[in-house]
Parts: sequence; C-alpha cells; structure tokens
Amino acid sequence: MRGIVSLLLLGFTFLMFNDFFPEALPGLNVSKWIVLLLFLVIFICISVSADKELEEHRTLKWTLFSSLYLMFVIIGMSLLGGQSTSGISLDSPIVWALFLVSLFQISVQLKRRNSKKSQEL
Repeated sequence: MRGIVSLLLLGFTFLMFNDFFPEALPGLNVSKWIVLLLFLVIFICISVSADKELEEHRTLKWTLFSSLYLMFVIIGMSLLGGQSTSGISLDSPIVWALFLVSLFQISVQLKRRNSKKSQEL
C-alpha cells in the first residue's frame, strides 16, 4: 500500500512540476490525460481492495497529509520561481476553498472519531 501511495505522490509532484515549469522538460511529452487515467486506475484498485474498518482509521491521516502536501508543493514551486499554467497558486480562491473544505472534513472526522471513543468507554 505504501508503494502505491508513494507512486501517487511522485506522479502528483511530477504533474505539479510540469505545470509550474513546463519549459524544464521540453523533450518529455507525457500526456496529462494518461497520468490522470493512471491515477484513476490506482484509486479504483485501492478502493476495491481496502478494508473498510482500517480505511476509516487511515482516512484522517491521509486527508491531513495530502492537504498539507499540496500546500507544501504549491508554496515550494512558487518559491522556486515557477508559475502555474493552469492557475493553481496561492492567489487562487479555489485552492483556498479546497484547503478549507479539507480542514473542515478533518475536523468532522476528528469529532466522529472522538465520539466513537467516548461511546466505547
């Protein structure tokens, strides 16, 4: 499972790098649709083989990690002097809205998890 997650993060980072610095890899002409299709297949494989009880425990960690990783990549690429060709930046209200939604989802999951623990006691 860790290998699949690492592959997803590597692919996501590559897509972000290609978006922020399209001139850096001119000879590498990888279609974004092929990479996105690969992500979709990997997500489907993960969801089919996932243990629901264990997955509920991992969802909170994954949501927190992926949200922070996304912000880290955007900040890092911006500090390196890149500019997104698709409009993904810290100035974009959509990026902030998605980040706030993920933080809200994390807080809801924490409340649900704490209420389950208190009911078990």
